[in-house]
Amino acid sequence: MKHLIFGQQGEKLALDYLKKHGIIIMAKNFKNRFGEIDLIGKDKEQIVFFEVKRSRDIRFGFPEERVDSKKLNKIIKTGQGFLIKNNLLNKSWRIDVVSIRNRQIKWIKNITN
Repeated sequence: MKHLIFGQQGEKLALDYLKKHGIIIMAKNFKNRFGEIDLIGKDKEQIVFFEVKRSRDIRFGFPEERVDSKKLNKIIKTGQGFLIKNNLLNKSWRIDVVSIRNRQIKWIKNITN
């Protein structure tokens, strides 16, 4: 239960941070049969799928290092479902990570490149 609350607090921190940086939030915790995307936003005309990772320490690496190729594939498939559902297939999109450690936020844009 503590882990769930810790994650939800991280998503709230990321949400507030992204809004302050001009991101328009379109969806939170979007789910389909392929997976879940923490936050989906709009950065100018581009759709952004945000994976939020938070940790208390770096014993097991930095939070953003936990986004592996398997997770990226899930985000891509889930994101495609979002684009289809919302008739946005013609829009440009990318995947970003919001990494939070000790309330310090790092926004890593376009992690697939």
